[in-house]
Amino acid sequence: MKIRMDDARRWNPPWLADRGPLWIRGVPPGAPGVAVVGARASDPYGLQVAAWSAREAGALGHSVISGGAEGCDRAAHLEALRSGGHTAVVLAGGLDRPYPAAHSALFEDIVSAGGALVTAYAPGTPPRPHRFLERNHLIAELSAAVIVARSRARSGAHTTARVALSLGRPVLAVPGPVGQSLSQGPHGLLARGALPMTGGRSLRRALGKTGGQEWPITNRLMDAPFEEPVGEKFVDSVTGTPEGEVMLEVLIEHQMLDLAGFSRLTRLPIQVVTALLVELEIAGVVTERQGSYRLR
Repeated sequence: MKIRMDDARRWNPPWLADRGPLWIRGVPPGAPGVAVVGARASDPYGLQVAAWSAREAGALGHSVISGGAEGCDRAAHLEALRSGGHTAVVLAGGLDRPYPAAHSALFEDIVSAGGALVTAYAPGTPPRPHRFLERNHLIAELSAAVIVARSRARSGAHTTARVALSLGRPVLAVPGPVGQSLSQGPHGLLARGALPMTGGRSLRRALGKTGGQEWPITNRLMDAPFEEPVGEKFVDSVTGTPEGEVMLEVLIEHQMLDLAGFSRLTRLPIQVVTALLVELEIAGVVTERQGSYRLR
């Protein structure tokens, strides 16, 4: 895909007086945004809470800042686009060297929708491992707060959060199931003083605002003591759709599938597959193990 560069220019964020000018395409954020970061190889839970977090940031008028990577970054950018908010991708190379290249179309959509591509590197600079660390630092600098959706103990998202803490920016971490590697990053941050991200109220408090609501409690453990099972009406609302029916038919035939397998066999977009699997897991219809799904 041909990368446009006719609108590339230098930009000095007003709230970063000590940093030199950045390179930008598109409309820059007018104020510090809210970073939403997380694992590239995320599970559906991580993708869902990344999208929810982006929606909460947009509802407060903040740009959603992230790194444009697969997984949680992509989910956050897509939700910002879907909800009509501003989002900015911070790159680890020049504007003409977007990474991952597979997201070039997404990056162009972001610019076309009024968002931005931002980088500290001149055109022609290739992405390199050390530049991703510097990119993570810039994500924190451009943000009034950082939300970590899902991450392992050692990850780029974790690095962004540590930088934000060193800058005195609030860090929020979405709690996850104990014992899962993707929960280690957020739980480690919570142990070191990060704030739990459980909805719009959490983000508002971190930014010194009032109001907002927490995310609804829908994921009930099946057959747990003193716990009501998920109602049959909720299960029917998921499996009764054409998409839900074809998902179940494919799973019954193939026994166990990962996200890519579902998308290939059902011909549904990966975003639709992810959302349906989250609902099917909440309903207790399917269970996940190491990235694959099977019927309970």
